Amino acid sequence: APQDFDAVLEYCLAQCASTEAMLKRARPIFHPKALARLAAIAQTEPERLAQFGLDASVVARETQRAARREALARVTPRD
Repeated sequence: APQDFDAVLEYCLAQCASTEAMLKRARPIFHPKALARLAAIAQTEPERLAQFGLDASVVARETQRAARREALARVTPRD
């Protein structure tokens, strides 16, 4: 019945995060310029990251997070 489908659809939509909530969650830890510098250091002198208390996996994770945030920022309500 259509009413049953509407209830399921409403439930599914209620479980979805808003674009704003997703943007907030994807906020990078580092400023974009700092992240770019850290990424360059990770490629050229990975041992130097330890001086900042970081390793390459942290830089990679934050780079992915920044890319995800950029992609989310381009999402329109119509999407």
